[in-house]
Amino acid sequence: MGADYPNNQVGRHPSGAGVKGYARVMRALWDKDSFRALTDSEKLGYMLFATGPATTTSGLYRATLEGLAAEAGWPPKRLSEVAEALQASGLVAIDWGKRLVMVVDAVTNFPPANPSVLKGWAEDARLLPDCEVKSKWVRLVRESAKAEWVDEYFPIKTTTLAPSPDHQDTVSTPSRHRLDTVSTQQEREQEQEQELNPPTPQGAVEVKELLAYWNEMSGQKRRLKAFKARVGPRLKEGAAVDDIKAVIAWVFRSNHSRAQYLRDNGHDNPDTVFRPSKFESYLENARLPQRKEKAAEAVKPMGWVGPAIGGAL
Repeated sequence: MGADYPNNQVGRHPSGAGVKGYARVMRALWDKDSFRALTDSEKLGYMLFATGPATTTSGLYRATLEGLAAEAGWPPKRLSEVAEALQASGLVAIDWGKRLVMVVDAVTNFPPANPSVLKGWAEDARLLPDCEVKSKWVRLVRESAKAEWVDEYFPIKTTTLAPSPDHQDTVSTPSRHRLDTVSTQQEREQEQEQELNPPTPQGAVEVKELLAYWNEMSGQKRRLKAFKARVGPRLKEGAAVDDIKAVIAWVFRSNHSRAQYLRDNGHDNPDTVFRPSKFESYLENARLPQRKEKAAEAVKPMGWVGPAIGGAL
């Protein structure tokens, strides 16, 4: 991560180690509405961003529009239009001015498998320019990685910088250092304020209610702090308590093959269930029985009345 086109860009082995020559893409990508809605050209462009020679295991890497277009054999204008569509779909985030690209699913679907991988991502990211793309990547990594690893092995905090207007990195190294220092101080002050003024009672009540429901349905004994770190972001995004309960019930009580897979393979945990890349699809599956009932209700057979032929039918 740091050069435009590293020679060892790879996918991640389940152990967390890289495997040269490979990049990983989930088969479930083809079920995502945002991906299926793309044109063929845009789908091919996504594969360039997700599996091309500049790709990294962390999903964040440096690249130029011209360089990636050359790899695809496309005019830069065509790639620029494709990139705009991919950003609108939420599949990638790009700041061409900072020469920084993030593939969202690479972070959310393949989080760091161990503390060493997470530490390596943090060290590499420090060499990359600060911008909104990097800040978004930091947020996703901190949310996707195991909570107990983050504070020790991923000390990077988010910073808010406007995207650069051109292809020049306009923030000098000393200025960036000062910005990081100020940002860190502000975040510490915010954390202290949050400790003195805990979240609103309504938010706390929702989390406790969901934790009690999770432990009841699963037979597990999850702790509040770690559970809140996973379910809290879904609540902030607007997920209803009833929807989250529906997902929990689906995971632990449904006969659906996917739910059984989660239970049989030890993935019935808040890290997986509330992961941003997974939660929406789990919710869709949880809602499916209700939709089938409504559909069945809507198509109940009705008596057919037609012209009588030789008398009433």
